[in-house]
Amino acid sequence: MTRLRASEPLRELPRWAVLERTLFDLLEEGWREFERRFCELDGRLRYGGRMHGRDGVDDFYEPFFNWPALYRLGGSDELLAAAKHHWEGVTLQLTEFGFVADEYEVGYDWFHQAESLGLLLGICAADPADAVFRDRARRFAGYYLPGSPTGNYDAATRTIVAPTPDRRDPAGVSARTGTDTQPSSRAWSPTGCRCTMSTASEAGMTSASPGPPQRWVPRCRPGWGVETPW
Repeated sequence: MTRLRASEPLRELPRWAVLERTLFDLLEEGWREFERRFCELDGRLRYGGRMHGRDGVDDFYEPFFNWPALYRLGGSDELLAAAKHHWEGVTLQLTEFGFVADEYEVGYDWFHQAESLGLLLGICAADPADAVFRDRARRFAGYYLPGSPTGNYDAATRTIVAPTPDRRDPAGVSARTGTDTQPSSRAWSPTGCRCTMSTASEAGMTSASPGPPQRWVPRCRPGWGVETPW
């Protein structure tokens, strides 16, 4: 290993370094104030109402998603512990809403699932030695690997089988059996239909189309001739 030894005394701190530390101090105050104002003691967000729509799981995690990054850049040790605490609290909160089961989101589109996983993955990057969060990341990834009992991944076509999969329901049944409060607002894939977001786009399924309920898909790939509401 190459070792460097400083031989010249630092007579004046660079302005950028001073400003950077000032920013860190402000962010340190900011996350603590946010926690005090908007979070309960168990880590959940301070909200006692009901959910009015399906979109929301990612929004509950997102206030904290960059806390692990701030910790890695030089934030206090307490910040990492707080990020883990709020992941636990929000996950419990969303489980009570019925949007999370076994710590993982119940069927929603891939994009929003990725947003909801940002905090967890940031924690894993900040503290890879944490076996609990590492096991969670492996378990969640396993829901979409070949051979998974969820059936989310089709090895023959190398695709995820539905636009709104989860670890229990790759066919998207939850979207129309009560888990989803707005089943007509997003795509679902009926049992036996393999549909991707790109296929939905090819079929002309856009937000500019007439209001729900809608039945489109004027054309599908061979073998996918199933109408899909959006």
